[in-house]
Amino acid sequence: LEKCEVDDRSDIEKSTNAAAFTLGEAFRDEAIARSGAAVQITIASHNAGYDDARFGSKKSSNLLPAYLRFAKVVGPVNGHKLIGESIQCPDRSSEGYCGSALHAETQHYVYPILAQHLLAVCYYAQNYPQNPAFEGWVDYVAAADGYCKKFKIPNKTDAGGWKRGGTP
Repeated sequence: LEKCEVDDRSDIEKSTNAAAFTLGEAFRDEAIARSGAAVQITIASHNAGYDDARFGSKKSSNLLPAYLRFAKVVGPVNGHKLIGESIQCPDRSSEGYCGSALHAETQHYVYPILAQHLLAVCYYAQNYPQNPAFEGWVDYVAAADGYCKKFKIPNKTDAGGWKRGGTP
């Protein structure tokens, strides 16, 4: 992968390959891997970029430099707190950083994705427990203290009647 032209965003194969490549860069970074928050930082890098310094353009809003600055202040043992403690702006449309290491949009980018993932895990583990792809998640639904117990997870029939976009 050498570049992804702006017009290539509508090409599903090129844009998917480019996204996988750039997400992989962040996920494989040694400092980010040691952070304890590699998944969250990688997700955030999809919004704010991983490290444009490799292209000769340093951006303090990129996740690698933002993480390194944060870890320098709080210590690397607390690096996993970057995303949570960086949520300072009231919403994603706020201007600037609101005293955070991350831009407002990036501050509010990660948690909806993680929430959707957790809800999907609960839904598929509950409704398709025999499917090998989901059987590893069944404990989250079945266990008395499984986190899926905290949500009202619909069954297949109820979800099948929803309009596209997830609303009844």
